[in-house]
Amino acid sequence: MKRALLYNLFLLAVITLHAQDITIEAEYPSVVEAGQQFTVLWTVNSGGGEFAAPSFEGFYRLMGPQTSYSSSTQIINGRMSHQTTYSYLYYLQALDQGVFVINPASYTVQNKTYYSDSIHIEVIASGTKRQNVQPGANTGTGTRVESGGSDIFIDLSLSRKEVYIGEHITATVKIYTRVDLSGINEIKYPPFTGFLKSDIETPPLTQLKQENVNGTIYGTGVIQNFLLFPQVTGEITIDPVQISVLVRQRSAETDPFFGDFFSSFQTIQKAVISPVVKINVKPLPGVKPDNFSGVVGKFDLKATINKDSVNVNDAVNFKITISGNGNLKLAGTPEMGLSPDIEVYDPKVTDNIKNSLSGTSGQRTFEFLLIPRHYGDYSIPPVTYTYFNTSSGKYETLTTPEYRFYARKGTESASGITVYGGVSREDVKYVGKDIRFIKSDPGKLSRSVNNIVSKNTFYTIY
Repeated sequence: MKRALLYNLFLLAVITLHAQDITIEAEYPSVVEAGQQFTVLWTVNSGGGEFAAPSFEGFYRLMGPQTSYSSSTQIINGRMSHQTTYSYLYYLQALDQGVFVINPASYTVQNKTYYSDSIHIEVIASGTKRQNVQPGANTGTGTRVESGGSDIFIDLSLSRKEVYIGEHITATVKIYTRVDLSGINEIKYPPFTGFLKSDIETPPLTQLKQENVNGTIYGTGVIQNFLLFPQVTGEITIDPVQISVLVRQRSAETDPFFGDFFSSFQTIQKAVISPVVKINVKPLPGVKPDNFSGVVGKFDLKATINKDSVNVNDAVNFKITISGNGNLKLAGTPEMGLSPDIEVYDPKVTDNIKNSLSGTSGQRTFEFLLIPRHYGDYSIPPVTYTYFNTSSGKYETLTTPEYRFYARKGTESASGITVYGGVSREDVKYVGKDIRFIKSDPGKLSRSVNNIVSKNTFYTIY
């Protein structure tokens, strides 16, 4: 019985294994120096197949493959899942400078072959100090950052240095280091005077990636991204970002026989600041229209009404939605030229706005309650909204259609009950006895001769 159960479990595991999608993932550094030794790791989520590595053209193969295996089985709510991982590690050495492409690795199982992605590695000149290169630290190459020869620095980069007032700028705070860091102790951001700032959700910095900065390899990581909307024109100066980092340093000489195994380290605190950044903010060109809303970007406008017929004193729901990309958080309430016979309340404002590296996008909805106080036909004139289009460099006006609805008399007039505003103008009558005014003339008053307290009748009743 036990053997049969074990056989069924094994068979189920095999079926589950072959039912899953087989993938081959590669981990490698994207930038290395000539003569540097590094590793390339391929991971396959399946067993029972044959792995074939590429030719490593342009690199010298020092060792490999070193194969490792891991397996796990889970039974949750009666369902069993089995996961198997095989890893193939190769040690390589860079030879010549240039950008090299390593062909995909292959994995063949049950007469079917699967391939990994190609590997792109840039080899730069040797002779510069660098951090240890770990698998998985692949990133884009090429940057405009000036290192100034420092082992560690931070940079506040802007997506643009010249914009219109109200146009968004993406700001990125990034750290560059060639020394070992054990953590970031404190970060002090500038006040960003003259800007409206919005934070962009940025993943926590847990691993540095390799980048080539003017021929030198740095470990880099993004600390925080912002969206900045300039609110004044002219040249604006952004003060430096100040960061306190913890640097890990060796406190004794390396043992010639055991290397770093018996070495001791200490952590020291180091302050790093970014350079001052300046940006030119241009005023909006031309003459501003009288109905300019103040928003800048690219937008659309639409409106909806929920009813075309209501009773007097019943509400009509009228929505205006502004959507697009730009400083939506500054979008003000659209103006409506409504009849005085329509009572309108302050709108309910709903935002569905998201910040990203490309700017602020989404929509802002204004929901109005319109209450007709007299019966008859009503019109909601077209609503206009003027904004500045940064793409065309011109003011553009958006317009909604005209909407109409009808207000019925309802039941209030028929019952004889007068409701505020619930009758038509021709039915309004003056009723002089509805309200009595307070008399300002007291009339003739006289003092009584007899005092009730002095009478025997008062004490008898009491």
